Amino acid sequence: MANYFVSSADGDDTDDGATMDNGSGGGVGAWATVEHAYEAGGLSAGDFVFTRPNHSEIPTSDIAPIYSGAAGSFITVLGWPKPAFSITSATWTNGSTTVDLVLPATLTRTGHVGRMILAPNGFIYFITYIVDSNTFLIDRAYSGDNVSGVSGAATIAADPYYNMAQAIDDSSWTIKKTDWNANNPARPVVGFNDGNFQLFFDDTFNWLQGFEVKDSADAYGIIQINIASGMVLFGNIIKQTTNNSCLLNIARCNSLIEECIIEGSGSGSAQVGIFASRYIGGGGELVIKKTAIYNCGGRGIENSKLLFLDNVNIGVEQANGDDEIRNIGLVLGKDVKLDGTNGYVSNHVTYGGGTAHFENYQKVLGNHRGFFRGGYYQNVAVSGETPNKKVSDEVIKITPNVSGLEFIPEMAYYVFEDEWNNVPAGTYNIGYWIFNDSGVTLNVSDPKLNIWLEVEYLAEYDDTSEYVHAKIYSTLQDIADAANADDWDKLVTGNFTTAATSKIRAKVYFSKYLAATNVFIDTKETEN
Repeated sequence: MANYFVSSADGDDTDDGATMDNGSGGGVGAWATVEHAYEAGGLSAGDFVFTRPNHSEIPTSDIAPIYSGAAGSFITVLGWPKPAFSITSATWTNGSTTVDLVLPATLTRTGHVGRMILAPNGFIYFITYIVDSNTFLIDRAYSGDNVSGVSGAATIAADPYYNMAQAIDDSSWTIKKTDWNANNPARPVVGFNDGNFQLFFDDTFNWLQGFEVKDSADAYGIIQINIASGMVLFGNIIKQTTNNSCLLNIARCNSLIEECIIEGSGSGSAQVGIFASRYIGGGGELVIKKTAIYNCGGRGIENSKLLFLDNVNIGVEQANGDDEIRNIGLVLGKDVKLDGTNGYVSNHVTYGGGTAHFENYQKVLGNHRGFFRGGYYQNVAVSGETPNKKVSDEVIKITPNVSGLEFIPEMAYYVFEDEWNNVPAGTYNIGYWIFNDSGVTLNVSDPKLNIWLEVEYLAEYDDTSEYVHAKIYSTLQDIADAANADDWDKLVTGNFTTAATSKIRAKVYFSKYLAATNVFIDTKETEN
């Protein structure tokens, strides 16, 4: 493992990169560009390239890294890590995402956005937006008591690798760590000056941290990651000021984005925050954690791969111009908030559509929503809906408001799944109550046309390698529109017999377009 250094103020790409000093060309000192480090620095797995906070680089061609790290041993190119920052006074309001009257009033966009903060209630939040020098936004509503003044003191966390950087021995150098520390909390900037250039990764196990990378006219993104598995973008700002093109393009790889800010200019329908596989570049997984995507003229995310979201804001701090997510893949999310122009997941039917599931949708605890090709469904309190309570206080509300996908029952999507483990051998009969608030009759002459129950069970068993699973379906058809708020109907399988102690799995499928009405499922299983 070796440490290298980059500084546009002091470096020269003919130096050896080994110290912070100015080697005056061909000597012992810092490099002048990140581009040189990536393309000619001779980097190996485990190397670190530290970049001075006030570094400014305007490439005139693509930056195309040629070195790969290894599993557990990244090549890490990072801005000189920022120290912890103490807020001595502030106002934190319960239920609000705004923290104001901050002292010292020295907050800056590049210095403090995209960082974690230990709040007065003892819990950690993510700073998603700097409003002004003494006001910032956090990723979710503050859950503590109202506090102000010195009671609102808080601490913005130091960057990863801060202690490691401060332990570097600079005793023989002319330019010291203290010189670089004095430039913090800025981020080094790689700006393409609206040229048709980008930072393009196609090597594995690279880690980029603490930069602002901005302003490229390349249609394939300011940063493109392609066949570069193990890529990590951590604590970066990716910013598009003018160009109507995507910000980040990731395809055919496994990658992680964490504690990043993806910020557009607010105009241009092709200005997409993240293209995840871009339709033809599928494969791999993309994980996005503690990140905010906003002010993109088009969409927040266009996805056609396996996408995991954990504590992500899309279009919240500033609106995106169109859908927050347009999806033809599979999205699994927790604590995801969608706002902006539509605040919605659009399944791109032209390319086949997709599905998305969110736990704590809109960062509301216990509020779960799933998007399928025909619309969406979520759990709701029955007290606020059309039907009166049947069994449960909460029910699943299906809003199938996307047309063109309801005519192939064999491809219907299940909107509810229930299962029981270690059920003794025996005879069972399972059912679930439904409420038809659609305005039309469902399952006309066919019990598997619009909504039905499927139960899978162990039908025959000899030993652990000799068994047969079978399925049984509900038989309810001609389900009329509810006559009143108590007019529930029941999907029932009829009797089935399990052959041994085993699992029983139940699913409710739905296949019908309803422009502005709903169907409800009470998820409490009841035997007939």
